[in-house]
Parts: sequence; C-alpha cells; structure tokens
Amino acid sequence: MLNKDQIMQQSLQAYNQWKDIWRKHAKENSVHEMKSLDDFKNTGVGKAVLCVANGYSFELEIETIKKHRENVDILACDKTLGHLIDHGIKPDFVIVCDANVNYEKYMEKWKDQLQDTVLFSNVAANPKWAAMETGKGNIFSR
Repeated sequence: MLNKDQIMQQSLQAYNQWKDIWRKHAKENSVHEMKSLDDFKNTGVGKAVLCVANGYSFELEIETIKKHRENVDILACDKTLGHLIDHGIKPDFVIVCDANVNYEKYMEKWKDQLQDTVLFSNVAANPKWAAMETGKGNIFSR
C-alpha cells in the first residue's frame, strides 16, 4: 500500500506529464453547461449500478449482463461503450475520464444510439465526447 508521500509523488508525476493537455481540454469543456450531481438524486432508486469495463470477466459475463439488464443501471467505462451496444446492451451512463480516450474509435460509430444515455465526463477528458451530438441533433446528455 502506498503512503501519503508516494501518492503525492505519483500525483505530481501525472500532473507534470499531462498538465498541458488537461488544461487545454478543461478550457474546451468549460463551454458546456455542467449539471450538478444533485440533478441525479434518486436516479435508479431500487436498482444496483453495474460498472462495466473491458476485460476478461466482461467477455465471460455478457449473457449474465443481458439476463439481469432490467434490474440494474449500467455504467460503462468509456472504451466499453461500443462492446456493450454491439451485444445489444445500451448503457444508462458512460463515464469518460482520460484525456486521450479516442472519440472516433470508442464513440462515433454508436453516437446515434445514445439519446437516453447520460455522459459523466471528467473536465480534462477528451472534449470530443462532451461535444458529440446524437443523430436526432440533441446534445448527448451531460
């Protein structure tokens, strides 16, 4: 387990490596109206949230996810979005955090299927995600 000094050292290293792109993206993302997390109070009451990311267990559990879809809200980690949709599972939420998550590879193909999906985006995330419009011309929920 890392101690406080090690955590600070890692954080500073990350900041020094990524600060220019994080600042650029934060400025670009600042044009969007931001919602408060209070706007999501009582969302999904009575349901668990299933956080889905790419990996070995995801591939093994596709049918389990489909079977229990109606009982959970699905939060897709950015790069998992297309994999879920390709398996007929539309996520309720998508979270994008990384400044370098490629919009064209991981979002563009499925953008017309996301009218009911909410995007949670880190302020420093790739701004193409937050600027994306659906096929109906509506801004992807944020």
